[in-house]
Amino acid sequence: MRTARIIGSLLVLLALACTSQEEKIEKHHTAAFQYFEDEEWSEAKIEFLNLLQLTPDDAEAHYKMAETLWNLEEYGEALWQYNETARLAPDNTEWRMKVAKVEFTARRYDSAAEHIAAVLEQDPNNVEALLLRGAQKSVKGDFAGLMEDVDKALELDPESKSALSLKAQALSRSGDSTGAEEYMRRLLKVEPTMANHLSLARYLALLQRPEEALVEMRAAVDAAEDKEQKTNAQFFLANFHLNQRKSGEAEKVLLSAKADDPANPKILQALAKFYYTQGDKEKAVSMLEENVQQHPEDVEPVLVLAEYHRQIGAREEALETIQRALDLDPMSEQARLRRSEMLVVPNEDGTAEIPEEAWSVVRQVLEENPKSTMGLFNEGKFFLLESKYEEAATSLRRVIDEQPTANAHVLLGSAYMAMKQDDLARSEYLSALQLDAQNYPARSQLAVLYLRTGENELAARESKTGLTRNPNDMQLRLTYAEALIRLDRQHEARDVLKGVGDAGVDVSTTVKLHIARLLRRSRDRDGARKLLEGMLKADPTSEDVMREIIAVDVTSRDPEKALDRLDEWIIDQPDNPALYDLRGRVRLSTVSGMDMEKADAIEADLKMSLSKGSKRIEPLVSLAELYRSLGRVDDAVETYKRARDSFPEDASVRLQLAVLYESLLRTEEAKASYEEVLKLDESQPEAKNNLAWLLANAQSPTEKQLDRALQLAQDAKEALPGNPSVTDTLGWIMYKKGIPAAAISLFREAIEGYPEAHPLRGTVRYHLAKSYEDNGETGRAISELRRALDEVASFAERKDAEELLEKLEKS
Repeated sequence: MRTARIIGSLLVLLALACTSQEEKIEKHHTAAFQYFEDEEWSEAKIEFLNLLQLTPDDAEAHYKMAETLWNLEEYGEALWQYNETARLAPDNTEWRMKVAKVEFTARRYDSAAEHIAAVLEQDPNNVEALLLRGAQKSVKGDFAGLMEDVDKALELDPESKSALSLKAQALSRSGDSTGAEEYMRRLLKVEPTMANHLSLARYLALLQRPEEALVEMRAAVDAAEDKEQKTNAQFFLANFHLNQRKSGEAEKVLLSAKADDPANPKILQALAKFYYTQGDKEKAVSMLEENVQQHPEDVEPVLVLAEYHRQIGAREEALETIQRALDLDPMSEQARLRRSEMLVVPNEDGTAEIPEEAWSVVRQVLEENPKSTMGLFNEGKFFLLESKYEEAATSLRRVIDEQPTANAHVLLGSAYMAMKQDDLARSEYLSALQLDAQNYPARSQLAVLYLRTGENELAARESKTGLTRNPNDMQLRLTYAEALIRLDRQHEARDVLKGVGDAGVDVSTTVKLHIARLLRRSRDRDGARKLLEGMLKADPTSEDVMREIIAVDVTSRDPEKALDRLDEWIIDQPDNPALYDLRGRVRLSTVSGMDMEKADAIEADLKMSLSKGSKRIEPLVSLAELYRSLGRVDDAVETYKRARDSFPEDASVRLQLAVLYESLLRTEEAKASYEEVLKLDESQPEAKNNLAWLLANAQSPTEKQLDRALQLAQDAKEALPGNPSVTDTLGWIMYKKGIPAAAISLFREAIEGYPEAHPLRGTVRYHLAKSYEDNGETGRAISELRRALDEVASFAERKDAEELLEKLEKS
């Protein structure tokens, strides 16, 4: 009986314990969910912690705990809770999608992809998942994949705002302006917001349709839902007027914005910047100082003043003002990041060593708040300064997605420029100027981009516009001079350069050397020589300066003077390898024919340069070229190989070696060298064209080889659209792939690119005849063969053309 009583007592205690446990769970569950509903996040966190200790497998509690932590900006812990939700409730697609979005925001793309794939496996028609997968593909540069997912999403939901927006972005990036505009207008019909009106306005402005853009900008101001939106729209409108050189209209818009929101520091900053560019510095500073005095405990006005000092180049004043802000609030994210930015001093070449103190601030801020746009901006800027362009672009695209600014567009444009994605870079710089017409880096970089793409008139126009507002910008001045020289407006270029290289002008040695080169190319050789001789007095061993002086002498058609200089310099500096290299190359440039005595002297100079320890590739390349001209092909090959092995990152020497191999019919070695070129420089069009030709002309090429050849040839054609040899290569591959109709138009285009009687014109006519034959147009094939044989006395395929003509005429 005693044992029965003990068991009975234990059962009662267990029942009471269970009841107590269930009551605790219910109590914490009710409290946690109520706090969550009321958005009392700190209290909700405490209750969810208590609840999850009792019910660690409660997926909904984990999900709401994650949401709570996210709202408390405890992102690292929130991320763990979201993933725990997905583990416990893998079939809940709504929660799984939220986890995917969070992972995507945290740039954990592989993990995000897993969650997206799981959602789509359960629900292949989930529009949200399709769009997130598309966005992820876009981040990795897969625009075709983005388009595929967006199109499917639009089939499922033709009015999906996210799908329409992504489609417009993808079409814009791919260069389809008509399609991009169509989808922007469709989005406006579905959602006529301020942001969507501005997006369309910006795009129309980029397309040089200012009247239509102005209509959309005014509509954006009217569509604004609050003061902040209206201010943003007014800024955009003011900058549009500034880009149209209507400063009076811009001032009216900015003053109207100030009247709407008198204490808004962003408006005051914009007005200060406007007045500064108009030459009224006192009005600019007094406005910002007044704002600081009106809000003595507020960090923001102080930072606005600091930013103003930074923009006008007053670095010490900017740092002092940032410290004033940190004294007010030591944990201010914006002040900390501004200081981290100011700690970085870029080198002359645009790179920089980022101090660990600056990086640690950025990392700490992004750990605290992964969505910090300013943190991401600094991260992108630092990556760019460290030449990590892909990483920089990823960070900056996230900034622009969250909060587009002119400076973010400029930096993203610079990342694209570094990656040689010129069309994307152009779009970013123009977008920056739409947001801030007074953004000098955007205008300066856009001018440089125009130079790079050969749009010299546009480069001159942008540089001139920038100089009217900032006459001391040396980058713009040099770019303007370069554009004028390319336009054969030498006199104007000399005027632009006048005085910039004088001793009293404070510019770096690198800039002075650049000025000297421009003076030489603008035919002011006396000015160039005077500047260079002054630089050589300051540094008698400067290799770059000596090279440029010799270039001035050579372009003055006075190579003997150049050789006399070099003889004198070699007496003074007998161990300077650069001087022997220079003398060898000057001698090489002066010979019209080649006798052995001259050849021996050139070879001796170049070998002496190498024996003295030259660190440059030029002596080796010049020596290889000398051997080629003398017919010493084995020596040429070995010298190119030596250059290749000594300078493994130089793509140009591998290209020259590949071309030499190809001329010697050493096809496999040529193909291998072209492949090496493309590993070092994947955009090299000549290597792509030549490799495509070799692949297509392999004995019995496979379909895979022809496909690779086609892609290479298409890339080369895009890079060199007017090159007839490249056009011929693409046509020949089309012919080889059994698409003679496409080949015919390409061969016709290539023929027009060669002058009459050019040997390659006969080759292309032969190719065209082969395509006509395959296309069943025998008469046209015969006509082309006859023209080839009549026009060109000798070309490589003449015998084949004669045999084909004979065959076709008999048939």
